[in-house]
Amino acid sequence: MVLFEKIQQFDETALLKLQRKLHRDGLDRIMKTISLLGNAGLIWIAAAAALILNAPSRQVGELMLISLAVCAFLTNIAIKLPIRRARPFERIGELCVLVKLPRDYSFPSGHTSASFAAARILMLAAPGSAALAALVFAILMGISRMYVGVHYLTDVLAGMALGIFTSQLVWQIANIYSFIQVAV
Repeated sequence: MVLFEKIQQFDETALLKLQRKLHRDGLDRIMKTISLLGNAGLIWIAAAAALILNAPSRQVGELMLISLAVCAFLTNIAIKLPIRRARPFERIGELCVLVKLPRDYSFPSGHTSASFAAARILMLAAPGSAALAALVFAILMGISRMYVGVHYLTDVLAGMALGIFTSQLVWQIANIYSFIQVAV
């Protein structure tokens, strides 16, 4: 129990420091926009749909959707519900929250896990500038979730790890069963 209390203390301190040092009006708008683009994984679902509509990249889009679905289940059902970690704004009175208050639990960050799941599939399938852009966006998504006041650092790190793990697992299974013949 002491370990969890120390992690909670660290998370609260880190989040307040991040907000105090970084908040600026212009950056507020950018971070809110990035965070909102991740709602329900819609930006990644749209990216996967665009890939599916293009015959040479169809399998990449399909693997991205599978990875997103598995990641959503793991994040929202298998982990968030049993752990039930309160959101930062429920514990930290002086926290600045810039988006509509989420009603689900905090750990892990679903926006971050979805972003890293999608970005990792792109990195595996087609390393290059599109994959790098997706990775940068995934990193910004994680930062934005802390910036807007709805996640702790450990929520974001766990989301990142879960997204990478999920996409790697989906990729490996597809590879083992020879589902992958990617031409992007």
